[in-house]
Amino acid sequence: GRVRIGVYTAGGQAVRRRLYEGEVTDPATGPRSPFNTRDRLLSPAAWDGTNDDGELVASGVYLIVLEMGPRRDIRMVAVVR
Repeated sequence: GRVRIGVYTAGGQAVRRRLYEGEVTDPATGPRSPFNTRDRLLSPAAWDGTNDDGELVASGVYLIVLEMGPRRDIRMVAVVR
């Protein structure tokens, strides 16, 4: 199905609206999830710590949100500068 991955602040404000968007044939969660480091989708979904304008974000905790249909998977990441 259609997958979208975005980056948000802990308060829910969008930082990077479309880190990745595309069609995948594997389930959105589980061992083949784009969040799984063994999955080939990780490379195009890697976040470089910038916002939608290409500016570096401040140190802090951010949420990486994967959405596929009605399913949502959220991971927390920390940026330390």
